[in-house]
Amino acid sequence: MNKMMAGVELIDCKLTRAQKALLDWGEKHPHGRIKDLEFVDGQPMKIVVVTEDGIGTELVRFDKIVNGG
Repeated sequence: MNKMMAGVELIDCKLTRAQKALLDWGEKHPHGRIKDLEFVDGQPMKIVVVTEDGIGTELVRFDKIVNGG
């Protein structure tokens, strides 16, 4: 069940593949904890996230995801 926040108006926009990959990652990890997020020219390049066990971190590279790596 999706609830829309009061005062938020949705608009149509075009996302780059890296921006879409970041949003897709967020949907798949709704309780993910981002420790560090790096953008280059407005494009998400990588994030460092806390692992599910809370002990370590994991690097997610969006530049590799969009290039099939």
